[in-house]
Amino acid sequence: MADTYEVVFTGVEADHVAVLKDLPELARVGEYYLLGQEHSIQGYNASYVYCDSDMMYIACSQMELIKGELPTQANEVAVSESFLSAYGSNAKIGETVRLDTESFHGDYTVTGILSDVGEKEANLCAIAVSKAALTQWAGFDPAGYRAYVHLKNDRQFSQETMAARCREIAAQFGSAHVGMNSNYFASHSKSIDFVTIFGIAALVLAGGYVVIQSIFRISLNDKIQSYGQLRTIGATPKQIRRIVKKESGRLGGIGILLGILLGVDGGLLVHGICLSS
Repeated sequence: MADTYEVVFTGVEADHVAVLKDLPELARVGEYYLLGQEHSIQGYNASYVYCDSDMMYIACSQMELIKGELPTQANEVAVSESFLSAYGSNAKIGETVRLDTESFHGDYTVTGILSDVGEKEANLCAIAVSKAALTQWAGFDPAGYRAYVHLKNDRQFSQETMAARCREIAAQFGSAHVGMNSNYFASHSKSIDFVTIFGIAALVLAGGYVVIQSIFRISLNDKIQSYGQLRTIGATPKQIRRIVKKESGRLGGIGILLGILLGVDGGLLVHGICLSS
């Protein structure tokens, strides 16, 4: 959740987005416009979007530019690898592809390659167009932009405080709607119960101490006769202690290595469960 947006302003104009980018309390403002879906003669559904580089950073978990650059000219697009392999004759960056939907048809130069997560399953191809192409589009609404925002010092203020400030900003734009990313705030508002954590850690340490001591005693008891034989043939107490320390070091090294591996695997498993929930 660290790099997702906290606030989105809906129904704003390009000039409003420019104003937002200049506000000192906003760390990043992504400009976005969803043109919609159109069916292609080739059989896929094209989802046309426009976004700038800040928006591409904010939306990296849903859409990522993995190669090249975002389009800037009206005859340029960024498309996915799956689109290029299935419908673009495996064109490379700098080469042309043909679009055949109602609003966008003809040859377009590929400037970038997008990630294609979930496209094949949904028979959907995301296509990023330039701002020049957007403003020439027949369905273009000057007040149809969205501004996705990262706020500075977002961990120091509550959701209500930031929402109130963003509503004040939106009031400057007239009818702009403000939405808050509740998942973001829920993720970062979870308090850490240090008493419980330290209690669990103490129990683990105590249990580990008992288990290690028991294993070590069993190991020594199994070899006590051997140590007695060593004393009989002339080994000094110092030599016996050295042998015991060496044995403890060997057992400790094996135990520490196994403990680290199990701890890392357990931590990754718990982390995966938390993310899926």
